[in-house]
Amino acid sequence: MLILALGFGLATSAAAQSGSSNVTEIRQADFEHGTLMLSQPGVYRLAEDISFNPHPVGTLAEDGVSLLDAYSAGLPFRSQMGRSPGQYDPAAFGLGFYAAIAVAGRDITLDLNGHTIEQHPEHALLQRFFAVIELADRPFMPGQGPHGFGATMASAENVTIRNGTIGRSSHHGIHGNANRNVRVEDVQFVDFEVAALALNGVQGLRIERSTARNREDVPVLGTYSNARFIAAYVDWLVATGSTTTLRVAGVELTALDVQAALRRAVDAVFEDVITDGAGFIDPLQHPVEYGLFHNPHGLIDGNSYGFLVNPLGVAVGGFPSQSAQPSRNVVFQDVSISSQRAFVNEVVAIKQGTGPAIDPIGAVFMLKNTHPDTGAPITLSSNDDATARYVGNPLANAQALVAKAAHRGEFPAFLDVSRLNITPEVVEWIELEGVLASLVPSPDHYLCNGDTMFHVNKGVIGFKMDGAVGVQMIRTSANGLQNLGAQGASL
Repeated sequence: MLILALGFGLATSAAAQSGSSNVTEIRQADFEHGTLMLSQPGVYRLAEDISFNPHPVGTLAEDGVSLLDAYSAGLPFRSQMGRSPGQYDPAAFGLGFYAAIAVAGRDITLDLNGHTIEQHPEHALLQRFFAVIELADRPFMPGQGPHGFGATMASAENVTIRNGTIGRSSHHGIHGNANRNVRVEDVQFVDFEVAALALNGVQGLRIERSTARNREDVPVLGTYSNARFIAAYVDWLVATGSTTTLRVAGVELTALDVQAALRRAVDAVFEDVITDGAGFIDPLQHPVEYGLFHNPHGLIDGNSYGFLVNPLGVAVGGFPSQSAQPSRNVVFQDVSISSQRAFVNEVVAIKQGTGPAIDPIGAVFMLKNTHPDTGAPITLSSNDDATARYVGNPLANAQALVAKAAHRGEFPAFLDVSRLNITPEVVEWIELEGVLASLVPSPDHYLCNGDTMFHVNKGVIGFKMDGAVGVQMIRTSANGLQNLGAQGASL
């Protein structure tokens, strides 16, 4: 099955008209099969609390016979994908349901009506890239992001979001690009991981009487997201009967072998965290998954912002000094951050050419990762480069196999491999069982200060306004900011 890169699901349109012809009520049923797309002017009002969890584990798969496991749950069905009205754009939804509500029109008011809208705990585990409300018809500008999201973007304008709680999200409460005239009033942001609100290139933003407090029960590291996203490429190899194998420690692994190990890893984490209700990965029942994915602090393992106003485009680089397209005319009034904590975790990458070794979705090929409790190596046989050899794990093996197949030209255009920088030399080093020092002969061949997606680590920031011109902050405050990340590598 093609899981992530194809997406799958029909755009829901069950929202019911209330007594006023200008007000549309939104209910839980509107999210049963995916993201609710709003493009027509009007007032949309929550009629009840919403917990976003389409196609959950244990429900029927698209074939109507099998049940979804964690490896395949939470994603659009293939039948939902297309360019016709009522379907999801395959490019926009190529990495899954990126939002509960996507607003892509003008003159729209979303009245939370005292209710909470959040990402369900199951979906928050399985879909690690998400905004409760996205102010566009796709989450990235053309040419940006970990996937080809399409050549055009429809951004929301003249939008008001008010009166309620925006809850759990594996990334953002509200996110958008190139928006105009956005108002947020009387909103409590709770349990977001990356930011309560992050707008890139917004022209006119006013936030009033709102609060923010980020999530502190995150069960996994970013590596779990990497495992979910690389699955689409592995699934393609299995579906097409690829004969490409990866030799690890003298054992030939087929695409089916790699897929099975990746599926077991994803499912094991879900079993511990969700099914058994533990909220964390069991180190005794699933030691491999614990070592690879366990989050020791329950906090996001990367940059964390309360409110982020950025120049147009992704906010993954360093601090901007100038921009041709800054955000403008931003007002915060009576806005407070009560607690914001993160575990900013450095992921050391190996250099290939001028950049890091990354897979097709931009995830670092991690060789220097270690066990969260013992410090023992996860991907290598030793922490000493002079003796360390590749032993692999479900995620790294998947990344390496996909890289080898990509260099052989096995992926179609919709499975973009343009970001791939796990070179043939890296694959050859794995298969010949060389020591790490032969691949990384000096510290100059390492790249530091990035996270699992090699975004620049910038830390914990309450109000990040350095990408904006004309900012007013009236009666704002930020308290309880803390970065629990360890000191970075000494390389």
